[in-house]
Formats: sequence, structure tokens, C-alpha cells
Amino acid sequence: MENNTPKKYSKVEVLKATVDKHQLTFKLNDAININAEGFITVKMQAADHQFIIPLMDEFGDFDVQKPTLALHLVLLACEDFEEAEDYLIWCKALGFNASNETCRAAWFHLRDEVPNVRAFFGDQVQAVDVFNYQMGAGATQLLRQIDATQ
Repeated sequence: MENNTPKKYSKVEVLKATVDKHQLTFKLNDAININAEGFITVKMQAADHQFIIPLMDEFGDFDVQKPTLALHLVLLACEDFEEAEDYLIWCKALGFNASNETCRAAWFHLRDEVPNVRAFFGDQVQAVDVFNYQMGAGATQLLRQIDATQ
């Protein structure tokens, strides 16, 4: 892909290059089902690795035809987990009921899976920052369109 992306959207370019490099595919998975609006579980498949990531898709952006955006959502879920100091803080940040056993199972799953995701991609592959994503401006628009421009 030709690099016509403004420098401030370089994270999107890195996400796209990572999807291409690892031939990542994504699909919905029902391994962990928290009955909460916007909550989904995604299976991320590379040639020789597979990851199951429960995540919050508050804007309904997940689409198997948009792997760059799907990778962004997976990395946001990793960040949400890493930024929470413990299970209760994670639940509160995502609006979950901490007494829900499925929520607890999702947290323990992320505790085991997030380090694997981070080890696979390294430190250079990062989600677009949350503020810009929530505002839906430039980088978010590019995330939503980049896989359609091939």
C-alpha cells in the first residue's frame, strides 16, 4: 500500500502493516459471553498463533472485513486490562457487575492472554489513543476505511 497517510496517523499504518505481515484474520467467538451491550469475544488468527480476546466494542465497529480495525479493538482490550490495577477496577471501568462469574472468567482469561498478545506483537504495535478513537476523527475514520482501500 502506498504511504499517503499523514504522520499523525502512523499508528494506523503500523496496525495495517502488522495485519498484512501476520496475515491476521478475525471472527466472532462465543468462548466468553458476558451479557452486556457492546461486549464481544474475538478470535484473532495468525498463521501459527491464535488468540481469544473478550473486548468491549462500544461503537459496534467490529467487522471481519476490517482486520486493521479489529486489531485496534484487540489492542484496546489489552490496554484496558493493563491499565486496571485489579479485577474490581477493570469491572468498574467497563461497567460490569463484579459479582458476575462470567466477568471474572473473562478477566482471568485476559490475565493469561494479554501477555501472549504483547509478546507476539511487541511494543511497536499500539492502538490509536482512546480519546481520538472515541471522538471518531481522522485516525478513527482511517481505521474504518483502510482495509477497503486495497
